[in-house]
Amino acid sequence: MRRVHAWNYSDTDETPSAAARLRAVVAAVVAALVAVVALAACAEPVAGGAHTLVLDDRARVWPLGDGAEVLIDDTGDLEVDAARRDTRWLPVGSDRRTWRIRKGVLWLRVTVREELPLSSSGHAPWRIEFSHPRPFTLTAWVPDGGVVREKHDGLVTPLAAREVVSRSVVVLFDPRPHVEETLLFRLETSPLGFSADIVSSDESARREARFQWIIGLYYGLAAGLLIYNLFLFISLRDRAYAWYVLVVFSTMAFFWGRNGYFWMNGWTMQSGSSGGPGITVQVIAIVQFTRALLSTHKAAPVADRWLVRGAWMMVPVGVLSALFPASIREAQVGPFAVAVVAAALAMGILRLRQGSDLARYFLVAWAAFLAGSLLYVLKSTGLVPHTVVTEHAMQAGSAIEMSLLSFALAHRVRAAERRARDHEHGLALERVEHVRALTAVRADAAARLVQAQDEHSRRLARDLHDSVGHRFVLIERTLNDARDGDGEALDAIRALAAEGVAETREIAHGLYPQRLVDVGLAGALQAAADAVARTGIDVVVDVDAEAAGQLSMPRRLAALRIAEEAMHNALRHAAARTLTVTLTTTSTQDAPARVVELSIADDGRGFDVAVAREGLGLRTMADRAAQVGGDVVVAPRAGGGTRVALRLPIDA
Repeated sequence: MRRVHAWNYSDTDETPSAAARLRAVVAAVVAALVAVVALAACAEPVAGGAHTLVLDDRARVWPLGDGAEVLIDDTGDLEVDAARRDTRWLPVGSDRRTWRIRKGVLWLRVTVREELPLSSSGHAPWRIEFSHPRPFTLTAWVPDGGVVREKHDGLVTPLAAREVVSRSVVVLFDPRPHVEETLLFRLETSPLGFSADIVSSDESARREARFQWIIGLYYGLAAGLLIYNLFLFISLRDRAYAWYVLVVFSTMAFFWGRNGYFWMNGWTMQSGSSGGPGITVQVIAIVQFTRALLSTHKAAPVADRWLVRGAWMMVPVGVLSALFPASIREAQVGPFAVAVVAAALAMGILRLRQGSDLARYFLVAWAAFLAGSLLYVLKSTGLVPHTVVTEHAMQAGSAIEMSLLSFALAHRVRAAERRARDHEHGLALERVEHVRALTAVRADAAARLVQAQDEHSRRLARDLHDSVGHRFVLIERTLNDARDGDGEALDAIRALAAEGVAETREIAHGLYPQRLVDVGLAGALQAAADAVARTGIDVVVDVDAEAAGQLSMPRRLAALRIAEEAMHNALRHAAARTLTVTLTTTSTQDAPARVVELSIADDGRGFDVAVAREGLGLRTMADRAAQVGGDVVVAPRAGGGTRVALRLPIDA
């Protein structure tokens, strides 16, 4: 049997196996990693020893590592003079580099010489921009018009105390033209590394404008997804949409801090702008969204319970982490967050193996985010160049992730709607079958009832005729043969016996008129009309014998009885002068199929239909018609009088 595959809505002969689905996800992850390696191979890192950086173009950017030397302070006790005299300085050898993951102290030294052309106007200071999120604490000794100034900055420095209000840590310096000047920096950071550029103020503004444009695209996409899915949550009341909205909001807040905007608004690392509480909310939202999207509480209840416990364990960890410094906070929250998110990804793999199509969306989305994060980490450690792509790789992966998860929610709604349509279709088919079965049962019951009544009437008529009637005949003959006794008494007995015979025959005729068998429905209707005509009413009979022959015997009997009842009602109640009886085949808008219609119309005084329907006569006619599948309509006649119309289906 062919079925519609829920992944791409195409006809397939069979559903792909769980192994095939897992291979597809693995292929997507491998493709993302290949893209990372390709990006790394596109541009080789700048390598070389320490040398003087010649600042000769204000539109150019000089990575600080191109000509810098580095000194690692293992104890953190070196003073500036001791650092200058130290003989352990080594060339950086790359534009970006990370030496240790843990926190430490790093000294940087670089020599610059300003060689601007004479046409260059202005003497605005140069800028050294340490990219977010490092360093935490920075001390710089830089030239300023022939004087070496000591400056302090870093992400722990309050905004009002910074030399330049910026997302990054910025140090200004103003070297003397054509003179080599040495810049010295002490960085206390984690991990132990740096990422910095020397730029002019104009170039810094251009770079910031480009950054804002890219960030605007990201936040515009994220805000659009958030608002759109928030409206869907309000409309659908689906918890998956609520958790998705919280995931998007917490992710936007995470990158808002990572991009430095929290610190631009007066927050510092020490005031808790990132870390514990924020990451805790984000992890809990991710876990709950995973559970709602993949229905893990139904598909894997045991694993789901452990996942929930792990998520809520983040709450006390996150609350307690807010009381500690940033370095301790990250050490507390980080391992828990990674473990819980890894458990959520494992749940996605489990649901994929169980055949969930939504798990594919989920895992591919996370693969995109992890690939972007990996590229960002490689950039931060110096393994790949610092470019626009690598700088924003994590946010690009996040944008792809949020978009795919939104598609997953849409796919989930479509699947739910499809299941609802299938369910409604199934219910409709069940209702149709139920109505058909009920109609068949009712028709069978009505036929059996009519047949039973017919058989009962025949048997009772035979019994009255053959048994009771014969007895009266014997009595009459016995009395006729009697020779002794009172003549008057015998005459009285003889008269009573004759009356009994006549009455018995009349009863038998009323139960099942023999004339209906002998002369058919047309003759029986004519006989009934003749009996009414003897009272002085002008009766006109127009019966189509062929139409009468298309009815079964139970329906002929019902037609005769209803006609007799209608004619007697006209005789007793209508004061009619003319009575018309017609029988023909016809079709109407209400009954498009051919039916046999019996009509009894009079020109009497009419009646109140609402009152008449409460009478026994009309109820009896309606019951008789319903038993044989017909219907009776009693209505006033145009011009005065009453018309009784009986419609009976033609027997096949």
